[in-house]
Amino acid sequence: MKGRHSIVRREFSEFLTSEDENKIKAAFEKDEIKPDDDINTSVDQTKSLSANIAWGLAYPSIDGDGRTEQGEPLAFLEKLYDIFSWGKCESTETICNKNRLRWYAVILRQWVSGNGLGMIIDKSLTYAQNSNNYKVRIGGQLIHYNHQLMMHRNIVMSETLQAIESVVLFSFANYFLRFSEAYKRIHCIEGEMNNDWYEFVEYGTINKLTIFLQRNGFSRETALFIRKHRSEYVVGLDDNKPVKIKKGHPQLWELQCDFRG
Repeated sequence: MKGRHSIVRREFSEFLTSEDENKIKAAFEKDEIKPDDDINTSVDQTKSLSANIAWGLAYPSIDGDGRTEQGEPLAFLEKLYDIFSWGKCESTETICNKNRLRWYAVILRQWVSGNGLGMIIDKSLTYAQNSNNYKVRIGGQLIHYNHQLMMHRNIVMSETLQAIESVVLFSFANYFLRFSEAYKRIHCIEGEMNNDWYEFVEYGTINKLTIFLQRNGFSRETALFIRKHRSEYVVGLDDNKPVKIKKGHPQLWELQCDFRG
């Protein structure tokens, strides 16, 4: 900011107290803010992100049962939509379309909750069926979704898999990484941070055991299988003792190492 009336400062001026403004200035002065090389962000977008974080923006909260409030992921995505100007900078087929964020939020919540692909597809089909505005593209035309038609259901299933790959695991992952980096810098967090949705997206779960297993070479689906049957396959469930994965399934092999959390 350096005393000048930047775009970010003008945007928030009527809402900021002098204490808020000093906090944001301090965040900017910690180190030079540069645009990210991996995603399409400008200096003003990066500064807007830092200002929003300094002003209290955080990832959606997750309760002790691993659940989020229904509207929080969507509200967070809509905030990023404004900060990073997705309506101008992203593909019209994906997150450029703000109306599709609600559907992407459904898929995102299912993905980080550790649900398998089958359940995520079922949730997407249910969402499409219950939505009055969901449309599928056939022959270059957008047609209102009809749950009774197999072709329409197949399109939704295909779009869901594509959304996981191109939106959740690519677009959201990149923007969440940018958010996590800025959040840790502004809040002086070294190492891992709690409630890191970039990590949740990367591993497709918020469960620490499932993340741990993937870090040690298991696929997401296998890690979810082990977690589901942990009493059968996991030895030493105490967080302070080593964990051992027993033999007994074609996809599993012995693994013994320390697990915390």
